[in-house]
Amino acid sequence: MSRQTLGKRKRYILRFRVGLKPSSSSSIPSRVSQDHVGELQKLKAEMEEIKMEHEELRRQLEQERREHEEEKKEREEEQKQIAHLTSLVTEFLKKKTKHTSHLSIIMGHVFNWWYKYSLIHGGVMSM
Repeated sequence: MSRQTLGKRKRYILRFRVGLKPSSSSSIPSRVSQDHVGELQKLKAEMEEIKMEHEELRRQLEQERREHEEEKKEREEEQKQIAHLTSLVTEFLKKKTKHTSHLSIIMGHVFNWWYKYSLIHGGVMSM
């Protein structure tokens, strides 16, 4: 019975729909192939869009990497400047330490005088 229905296409198993298709369904493959072509075109368009998005993301990532490198260099330069200024201030303070100790003694005497004067004259005197 299956040979009469299927003709020469012996390998088609009707129950499982495996193997070659019967000759009577020749219009179905053309519709299916048209559907496949349409689906393939959609997938190709989606793939092209994904490639474009990927390229844009890659460009953005590269730009961010360059900006990060520039910021890193700027921070390193600022750190060098801070270190240099710190060394200058330290050197200045070392030289002025002698004068600072004398100045603090003098300021201590002035403050004591001002405090005693304000107590004697009954009020706070502004400097």
